[in-house]
Amino acid sequence: MCCFENRFVYNVLLCSHVLKHGCWYNNHNNNPNNKNNNNNNVTTKVCKASGTTETKTKSTRPCTVCGKTNHVKADCKSKDKECGTCGKVGHLSAVCRDSGDAGSKPEAGAKPTKPCTVCGKTNHVKADCKLKDKECSVCGKVGHLAAVCRNAEGKTTETKSAKACSVCGKTNHLRADCTLKDKECSICGKVGHLAAVCKSSATKETKSTKSTKACSVCGKTNHLKADCKLKDKECSICGKVGHLAAVCRDAEGKTAAEGSGKGAGKGKGAGKGKAGRKPQVDPELLEAAVAAALAVPAKTLELIAPLDEGMPGPEHFKITEAPVGEVTEGGLLLEVLCVSADPYQRSRIKSGAGAVSGFVTARVLVSKSPKWHPGDILGAALPYTTVQAIPAEALDKTMAWKLTGLVDDTTASLGLGVLGMTGSTAYGGFYDILKPKRSKAGEPNGETIFVSAASGAVGQLVGQMAKMAGCTVIGSAGGPAKCALLKEKFGYDHAIDYKTAATAEELKALLKECAPDGIDMYFENVGGIHFDAALASMKPGGRVAVCGAISQYNDGGNAKGGLGGQANNLYLGGLIYPQLRIEGFLSQRWLTGQKGNFLRDTAKMFKQGKLNVTETVTEGLENWGAAFQSLCCS
Repeated sequence: MCCFENRFVYNVLLCSHVLKHGCWYNNHNNNPNNKNNNNNNVTTKVCKASGTTETKTKSTRPCTVCGKTNHVKADCKSKDKECGTCGKVGHLSAVCRDSGDAGSKPEAGAKPTKPCTVCGKTNHVKADCKLKDKECSVCGKVGHLAAVCRNAEGKTTETKSAKACSVCGKTNHLRADCTLKDKECSICGKVGHLAAVCKSSATKETKSTKSTKACSVCGKTNHLKADCKLKDKECSICGKVGHLAAVCRDAEGKTAAEGSGKGAGKGKGAGKGKAGRKPQVDPELLEAAVAAALAVPAKTLELIAPLDEGMPGPEHFKITEAPVGEVTEGGLLLEVLCVSADPYQRSRIKSGAGAVSGFVTARVLVSKSPKWHPGDILGAALPYTTVQAIPAEALDKTMAWKLTGLVDDTTASLGLGVLGMTGSTAYGGFYDILKPKRSKAGEPNGETIFVSAASGAVGQLVGQMAKMAGCTVIGSAGGPAKCALLKEKFGYDHAIDYKTAATAEELKALLKECAPDGIDMYFENVGGIHFDAALASMKPGGRVAVCGAISQYNDGGNAKGGLGGQANNLYLGGLIYPQLRIEGFLSQRWLTGQKGNFLRDTAKMFKQGKLNVTETVTEGLENWGAAFQSLCCS
């Protein structure tokens, strides 16, 4: 490297002028200090003897790659091309020394005398060959065909390639034999290769390039599978993850009831009938069902006596009859299959309350709503009326979730239990309110949970979910028979007969026998001494999910519109240093799909036999009062 005028000189070239004056050529095009660099390949000669500077604009010798004189080899865009005459890289046929007689050059426009190195034909060169991007069926390489393959000697097309198949990436076959060559790539949407070998995945071209074909997950054409927000959802027809019912290949000739039934009601809006497929029903059977439902007056359960305090019984209720109303635009005609009896309803059973309402499982007989179809089965919060016409405005206000494919006439009660309000209460309260520590399947997570009213509809599910999460589970129930049920059927580790404890201190002592170090979580269903004993047994960082307080529902506080009952011994200062958390909640968020995947997850657990359910079924709407009374006294 030499320096002239405080300037570094790059790519120094010796010429014949050096012999006379000892000067150098400075290529300014490659000098980073040259502010006037305009990429014109200007070469400056600085002569020490004369002190003059001469400039040459272009090389006088032709480029050794293409033969042109307007640039040098280093700037030639064709330097990586292959010669159409000899097949070598580094020059074109215009300057090829092997193009005939030694030292001669081919005439302009003359066709090469050697065959194309891609396909073997002599009427064109490789640069013009339309097959240069094809893959050889013998060796699997791109850039030539089997006719000119150098590896074809002694091989047939049945010989497997040493390289990976350009369709799927496997090495045990060639592209021509690949059974997946007609499949669509989930990255770029093109047919002919899979995502494992997609070249677009490296440059992320799929974010801007949309497929002209429909998304294989949801069927829409405005995005690809890789961008589809529903790709982790489960099909309501076949139960598989990766596509929805709209594109399910198993949907032909099937109804949602014939599929797995899983996934109905998932995500936002699930309670408005978006999940599942239109049920296939026999028109004649449906017509007969509608006629039978309208042939007799509808029955409604109503409260007939004041009941602000005390235990409700059959004498407080009556059955009234009335004709079924007309179905208005956007409304439904429903046949109620079963109704629930739940402890929370005590706060709604008051003087002057009129018709009793709660959660029901019903079948759609007539639909004037685009969200529901005749034959659909749904769960909803409605009056306890056997057949009822629901107007559109009432339908929009009520909670409703689709059960089509999950239950039928014989299993409709599951839509009120494990797949209804009680199931969503257990699911949301345990997984999202208590938030147990995660652990591998079947391994303990080191946490202990106490569940009151553990043999009830909610408690039995909470205990089983906690066991699946790896918790040590303690439950309370009334009497030896129920305590045995907790262990034998629902998998509880410990069972406490609360009837043997008259005070919170006595219950706390029983709890300490099961959990000497205390408890991490408490699922509250009862209130009273259960709450006091559990709170006193909490470890630092403990959590309490308040679902109900059945022991206090019949106290006079109900007259004030609340759940009532006497206050527990809660000292707020005692929550600070242990950093305890107490949270009340309702089930609607999970039940209607606004949060979590309750229906999908719970239906899957139930189908796999991971959730055992015990139900008490009472026949006849007129016997609801007695059923509710037994619920509160058990």
